[in-house]
Amino acid sequence: MKHRLLLAMSLALATGTVGFAQDVAHDTAKVTKGTGHATTAAVKDTGRTTETAGKKTAKISSNAGRKVGHVAKKGVTKTGHVIDKSAEKTADAVK
Repeated sequence: MKHRLLLAMSLALATGTVGFAQDVAHDTAKVTKGTGHATTAAVKDTGRTTETAGKKTAKISSNAGRKVGHVAKKGVTKTGHVIDKSAEKTADAVK
Protein backbone atom coordinates (compact mmCIF):
# COMPACT_ATOMS: atom_id res chain seq x y z
CA MET A 1 0.00 0.00 0.00
CA LYS A 2 2.76 2.35 0.90
CA HIS A 3 4.49 1.61 -2.37
CA ARG A 4 1.35 2.43 -4.37
CA LEU A 5 0.92 5.71 -2.52
CA LEU A 6 4.57 6.57 -3.09
CA LEU A 7 4.25 5.65 -6.76
CA ALA A 8 1.06 7.70 -7.15
CA MET A 9 2.66 10.73 -5.45
CA SER A 10 5.79 10.42 -7.62
CA LEU A 11 3.63 10.16 -10.76
CA ALA A 12 1.61 13.23 -9.78
CA LEU A 13 4.78 15.19 -9.05
CA ALA A 14 6.38 14.14 -12.34
CA THR A 15 3.25 15.06 -14.32
CA GLY A 16 3.10 18.47 -12.65
CA THR A 17 6.80 19.05 -13.35
CA VAL A 18 6.42 18.14 -17.04
CA GLY A 19 3.38 20.40 -17.36
CA PHE A 20 5.27 23.28 -15.73
CA ALA A 21 8.26 22.73 -18.04
CA GLN A 22 5.98 22.81 -21.08
CA ASP A 23 4.43 26.08 -19.90
CA VAL A 24 7.86 27.62 -19.44
CA ALA A 25 8.95 26.45 -22.88
CA HIS A 26 5.76 27.81 -24.45
CA ASP A 27 6.15 31.19 -22.72
CA THR A 28 9.80 31.37 -23.76
CA ALA A 29 8.84 30.74 -27.38
CA LYS A 30 6.23 33.52 -27.22
CA VAL A 31 8.75 35.97 -25.78
CA THR A 32 11.30 35.05 -28.41
CA LYS A 33 8.75 35.55 -31.18
CA GLY A 34 7.73 38.93 -29.72
CA THR A 35 11.36 39.98 -29.49
CA GLY A 36 11.87 39.03 -33.13
CA HIS A 37 8.93 41.19 -34.20
CA ALA A 38 10.14 44.12 -32.11
CA THR A 39 13.63 43.82 -33.56
CA THR A 40 12.27 43.75 -37.11
CA ALA A 41 10.16 46.85 -36.48
CA ALA A 42 13.11 48.67 -34.91
CA VAL A 43 15.34 47.86 -37.89
CA LYS A 44 12.69 49.14 -40.32
CA ASP A 45 12.27 52.37 -38.33
CA THR A 46 16.03 52.87 -38.18
CA GLY A 47 16.27 52.40 -41.93
CA ARG A 48 13.52 54.94 -42.57
CA THR A 49 15.12 57.45 -40.23
CA THR A 50 18.51 57.03 -41.90
CA GLU A 51 16.97 57.48 -45.35
CA THR A 52 15.08 60.61 -44.27
CA ALA A 53 18.20 62.11 -42.69
CA GLY A 54 20.18 61.41 -45.86
CA LYS A 55 17.58 63.15 -48.02
CA LYS A 56 17.49 66.18 -45.71
CA THR A 57 21.29 66.39 -45.70
CA ALA A 58 21.39 66.24 -49.49
CA LYS A 59 18.75 68.97 -49.78
CA ILE A 60 20.58 71.22 -47.31
CA SER A 61 23.88 70.66 -49.13
CA SER A 62 22.24 71.49 -52.45
CA ASN A 63 20.73 74.70 -51.09
CA ALA A 64 24.02 75.70 -49.48
CA GLY A 65 25.84 75.09 -52.77
CA ARG A 66 23.40 77.31 -54.64
CA LYS A 67 23.71 80.07 -52.04
CA VAL A 68 27.50 79.90 -52.07
CA GLY A 69 27.46 80.13 -55.87
CA HIS A 70 25.12 83.14 -55.75
CA VAL A 71 27.25 84.94 -53.15
CA ALA A 72 30.42 84.19 -55.11
CA LYS A 73 28.82 85.55 -58.28
CA LYS A 74 27.78 88.75 -56.48
CA GLY A 75 31.27 89.10 -54.99
CA VAL A 76 32.94 88.71 -58.37
CA THR A 77 30.55 91.24 -59.91
CA LYS A 78 31.27 93.78 -57.17
CA THR A 79 35.00 93.15 -57.41
CA GLY A 80 34.87 93.67 -61.17
CA HIS A 81 32.94 96.92 -60.68
CA VAL A 82 35.48 98.18 -58.14
CA ILE A 83 38.35 97.29 -60.46
CA ASP A 84 36.67 99.16 -63.33
CA LYS A 85 36.21 102.27 -61.16
CA SER A 86 39.82 102.05 -59.97
CA ALA A 87 41.03 101.75 -63.53
CA GLU A 88 38.99 104.80 -64.53
CA LYS A 89 40.36 106.83 -61.61
CA THR A 90 43.89 105.72 -62.46
CA ALA A 91 43.35 106.68 -66.10
CA ASP A 92 41.97 110.09 -65.05
CA ALA A 93 44.91 110.63 -62.72
CA VAL A 94 47.40 109.77 -65.47
CA LYS A 95 45.81 112.30 -67.90
